[in-house]
Amino acid sequence: MDITLYSVLMAVLWYSLFAFIYLQLMKRNSCIQTVNIWSMIAIAVLCLIRGLLPFELIGAKVIPSTTIWPFIRNALRFSLFEGISVFHLLLILWGVGSAVSLVFLMIKHIRFGRWLSRQPIYSNAPLMQAIETILPKQQEYSVYRTNRVFSPMVVGFLKPVFLFPEYDIPPKYTTPILKHEYRHYQNKDVIAKLIFRLLCCFLWWNPLTYMIIANLDHCLEMNCDRFVVLEMTNAERTDYYEMILKVYRSGEKNGKKHVTPFSAGFVSAGSEKQLCQRFELGLQHPSPKYNRIIKSAILAVAVCSLILSYLFIIQPYNLPKEASEMCTITAENAYLVPNSDDTYDLFIDGVFCQSLDDPSVLESEPFSLLPIHKGELK
Repeated sequence: MDITLYSVLMAVLWYSLFAFIYLQLMKRNSCIQTVNIWSMIAIAVLCLIRGLLPFELIGAKVIPSTTIWPFIRNALRFSLFEGISVFHLLLILWGVGSAVSLVFLMIKHIRFGRWLSRQPIYSNAPLMQAIETILPKQQEYSVYRTNRVFSPMVVGFLKPVFLFPEYDIPPKYTTPILKHEYRHYQNKDVIAKLIFRLLCCFLWWNPLTYMIIANLDHCLEMNCDRFVVLEMTNAERTDYYEMILKVYRSGEKNGKKHVTPFSAGFVSAGSEKQLCQRFELGLQHPSPKYNRIIKSAILAVAVCSLILSYLFIIQPYNLPKEASEMCTITAENAYLVPNSDDTYDLFIDGVFCQSLDDPSVLESEPFSLLPIHKGELK
């Protein structure tokens, strides 16, 4: 497996295509009802894998491109400085952007930890009683109250740390909210968000990445809703989603603040369309059952699509002005020009013909007989 200019371009193309399809599927309630939320999250992971692993498999079928890919290739190989092409500059920007994203993410989390260590533990008798009825007796936990959050949320990898906003929450909503937040902790949603956000730091350049992150938060919220409302009556479900709406409106009024990206809240800072979808799916009673056959089929299609995307690669191919000139390649009418990425360009009668991305072809005729014009290094 190699990483080449063209394998990177294919990774960008496939990641963008897969992400777009995933986001379109997430808009359809029928798709989520049929497949289930965890399967949708798995599809999002497959999208990220395609973007983060830009490999070219040995034996992958080459599809020639005579228009778009040669133009992109020439643009990326355009020399800006001595030994620095546009492609090299983009790689540098990608690396710097990824490093900055990672550092910014870690700094924000470290600042949150320092801030939390200075906060007093919140103690409220009714709230403590509600927590003790939900959490196992041996489970350690902490509770804080702050104006830096607009929604109840949970943080912590080793033990649940509950954060509550400063406005009062009616007692009848306390238990469902706590069940929702503790479910986040049981599902390891905070760890899942950590992994997702770390991976997305390397795909910061694509706007679809941020939409995938927002949809991950949305999926995790709906998954916890499904657990909490499973045994509720219609009236109880209505009360539950009324509280969600109140929290959302409070966030709109006071600002949707999150103290750390590694948190799982009762209400995410998503769009109104996502909120409506959350209501539409959650207020169905009884909850729809997932179709395992269709779910398995969709996941199989997603995995097969990922594998198939590696089985072929598009590469530029330019024909000379006269097709007859390609009939014979000899040392008299052809030569090779090395590129800075260890590939070679084939020229016939001074006209660019195609790129040779596999150095092993130089070991066989007629390419092994051709002169290499090092003076024209690109």
